[in-house]
Amino acid sequence: MTPISCIAVKLKLPEIVSQLCALAKTITFSSKAFIHFMLNVLNEALEPYLNQKEITLKAKDRIQILIQQINTEFTRSDYLKYFKSISSPAASRDLASAVKLKLIEKLGDKRNTKYKKQ
Repeated sequence: MTPISCIAVKLKLPEIVSQLCALAKTITFSSKAFIHFMLNVLNEALEPYLNQKEITLKAKDRIQILIQQINTEFTRSDYLKYFKSISSPAASRDLASAVKLKLIEKLGDKRNTKYKKQ
């Protein structure tokens, strides 16, 4: 699981557990047993990820991850979809820094800007 998906799981888990507990109160005994069983299964499966410290990636780390994952041209919008926790200005700074360090090449200008690996 990537650091991004670990964070997503941490954020969604309380909501999922709450919904399952609310559901358990409204259904028959046999269903309650199944829901409690599944909650325990989920807890055991996710426990290693929930106990991990949150990882804060630096701009250069994010660029390196993206370069390893994408083999085609990409836009700032693609970068933001991959790293959902950063702002649009942060994405612009990351990409400008990567161009300056010659990690990626900038193609086009303004709205038509695309990037590709060097």
